[in-house]
Amino acid sequence: MNPHFAFPYLDFARHFGFFLPLAGISTIKEIKDNPIDVRATGKLNKLYIELLRENLEWATEARRHDMNHFMARLIFCFFAEDTDIFHEPKLFTRTVEQMSERNPSNRHEVIGTLFRALNIKAADRAAANLPGWANTFPAHSNPGELSRWIGTNRS
Repeated sequence: MNPHFAFPYLDFARHFGFFLPLAGISTIKEIKDNPIDVRATGKLNKLYIELLRENLEWATEARRHDMNHFMARLIFCFFAEDTDIFHEPKLFTRTVEQMSERNPSNRHEVIGTLFRALNIKAADRAAANLPGWANTFPAHSNPGELSRWIGTNRS
């Protein structure tokens, strides 16, 4: 690794992976060099920055944990779409787009409902009073296990 690495600030998102070791995240060369993974990382970084810009309290020490959990949940859902865990192409993205208002004022409620649905056993879904569109997501057989992976609290 070159100890001196300089680039314009506006290019930060394209070089985000360079800073991962500072956060204790190791990288694998194959992933680092994969253009798809590099683009995905850049897009997630842009989303992260935009969320912090629109929600200043999430940048505080008190809310950093919540922000990191939220990002982990999103990453899981995008991964689940790409690997067919959700059993339907782009189920998460499509549902968020279709169930959100045109002015995304309720997008947080839609995403929160989806996260909640993913954390409820199939046998408990009826009692959870979820909207029908949230029940299209697969129920995890062990929500406590899923909670550890995507950072949710068990409902």
